[in-house]
Amino acid sequence: MGEVRLSENGKARHAGMFRPGVSGNPSGRPKSDATIRELARAHTAVAIHTLLEIIENKKAHHSARVHAACALLDRGWGKPAQYVESVHLGISYRDFLNQIVQNDDLATD
Repeated sequence: MGEVRLSENGKARHAGMFRPGVSGNPSGRPKSDATIRELARAHTAVAIHTLLEIIENKKAHHSARVHAACALLDRGWGKPAQYVESVHLGISYRDFLNQIVQNDDLATD
């Protein structure tokens, strides 16, 4: 593993990290990505038809049918929203975990 150094602001940096303000990809995403995306989109109708065939095939394994149904629903309606609950406890996450460990130690004594 590479050598770890501290930057001016005290954060750890290893040899493979870029300096602040320097991009690792200055020219952006390669143009070939758009070409591949266009080629894939050209087969959308065939892909959807294939998913429907799997869904309707009673001999197909049930997991394949469920996966095909989910893929079709995700493309038609979008993936379901994922909600993240954030709770501010007034202490750092590390301190919170230390309290849990200490409470667990007290409970096992």
